Formats: sequence, C-alpha cells, structure tokens
Amino acid sequence: MELVGWECVGMERIKAAVIGSGLIAQARHIPALLEMKREVSLVAICDKNEELARKTASQFGISKAYGSTTEMFSKEKFDLIDICVPPSSARRCCGGVNPAWLPCDDGEANGT
Repeated sequence: MELVGWECVGMERIKAAVIGSGLIAQARHIPALLEMKREVSLVAICDKNEELARKTASQFGISKAYGSTTEMFSKEKFDLIDICVPPSSARRCCGGVNPAWLPCDDGEANGT
C-alpha cells in the first residue's frame, strides 16, 4: 500500500454504512463519504424509520436500506460505521456494535 495525497493506492475500498437518515446524514456525512468513492464504498444505511432509510438510499444510490441495526449487522460486515444520530441515542441504536467502538464525547451516550 502506498499513500498518495489522501488516496491509498493498492488498498481495497473501505466498506461503509451510515446509521441515521436525518438532516446531518443527508447534508454532510453521506455526501462526504460519496466524495471519497475511490477509497470508500457506501453500501448500506439504517434508520429506525425504514421508509426514510429506503428513500435516502434511493436518493444517494446506496444499495441497501435497513430499519434495524440488528438486522443490518446480522447480514453485513463493515470496515466503517458512520453514526449520524444524537449522542444520547447512539448506544440504543447501535446494538451489536462493540461499545468501545462508539466514539462519544457525551457521557450519556457512553455510560460515563
């Protein structure tokens, strides 16, 4: 692997998912991940409102949409999970994710 600018040459694309289909996901996070299409493959989105997840997936060309993180994690493996929900909801909505992997600066989210 060779690092050229911000691009990794000779490395497989990172398989990514987004949790949350709200404004921050649609306005900031998804567009940013799609801009990195040479390095990142955005393959799934999940929201407790499955209809919104499906609509967002269709709008951005994301191949899979889920209404449950439990279902998503049982069917998919990811290198990167972009959590686009309020910190107070992160632990609840991220069932199946190792809590040590949840970077939070909000004590309510990480139980401290």
